Amino acid sequence: MEKYCLVGVDGNAYAVMGYVSLAMQETGFTKDEINSYRKEAMSGDYDNLLCVSKKYIDNCNQRATSAIREQKKLAEIKGEHMEEKAKYRLEEIQKLLLAIWAIEDKHNDEYSDSVKEIVNVCNDKIDELLGVEHD
Repeated sequence: MEKYCLVGVDGNAYAVMGYVSLAMQETGFTKDEINSYRKEAMSGDYDNLLCVSKKYIDNCNQRATSAIREQKKLAEIKGEHMEEKAKYRLEEIQKLLLAIWAIEDKHNDEYSDSVKEIVNVCNDKIDELLGVEHD
């Protein structure tokens, strides 16, 4: 899907150039590049304006598509990093819960069964989040 399209833009030459200039600005073209577009677009007749504008709109769409791909790639990398961090933290929580269970077991406190139940529920949830399957 293209982000920029001349279809539907007011056919007035200044409206077309304004639309293309804005698209170029939004996709990171420099002022000099935008001025070059305007000069090239005004160097001929109305058909020339449309052909030049189409060429530059295509360039804007290529830049926009590349930027979207880069954002998705960065989001995937960030997501993978966050997933690894979450797994590490969950594993650390699991170790702490097991340590609590062991301490409670040693002391035979009256809350031992409750602690064991909480530990088991937490372990099951952690295993589920980590994708660990039980027989």
